[in-house]
Amino acid sequence: MRLKLHIALLLSMGSLAAAAQQQRYSAWLEAKTEIELFKDVDLTITQMFRSDLLPYSFGQVNTELSASYKLNKHWRVGAEYRYIQTDNQQRNRYAISAKYRDGINDFELAIRSQYQMETSSTALPEYVFRNKGSLGYELTKDLMPYMAFELFYRQYFRENIFDEYRLAGGLEWELNKHNDVDIFYIYSREFNVSNPDFRHIFGLSYKYNW
Repeated sequence: MRLKLHIALLLSMGSLAAAAQQQRYSAWLEAKTEIELFKDVDLTITQMFRSDLLPYSFGQVNTELSASYKLNKHWRVGAEYRYIQTDNQQRNRYAISAKYRDGINDFELAIRSQYQMETSSTALPEYVFRNKGSLGYELTKDLMPYMAFELFYRQYFRENIFDEYRLAGGLEWELNKHNDVDIFYIYSREFNVSNPDFRHIFGLSYKYNW
């Protein structure tokens, strides 16, 4: 009898741990086009589809407009607007960012800081400060594998905390002068929150350059 109680207790603890640490597998697909409006000013239009595969859910469809200005050889600043549509609501995201990029022999270093506000009709605005660093290696003229790390600092009504990080790896492939493809994997993990999500994201991005 005591053995059965111990087994039942272990099973219940295992189920609680699995519920508290939700593993999700997602697919992200996107297509974008970049247009040079003026000298050093680019406009990018992006259409995204994101879906959870396990467990399955519709996910979201995002439409994004972003503009960036090249300050000099290394620095670029930008602003973006994203319309987010999910199963039961619509959200709006506004963001400003600064990006530094430099090449060291065959390596390419990029650092981006972004501050964003997301609004909806059902919740208070959400403010997030995101810092991302990536390092790529020019394997050939057209192929560049890369790794990246991103940290999220979220500002809530009562507290400000770091609550998510992402580790990424991918391969950028320049097909020709106008067409680029990016194949990537992202491991996303929440922390400092109850019931944190652990997400495995497999993605494909296509870009057309005018």
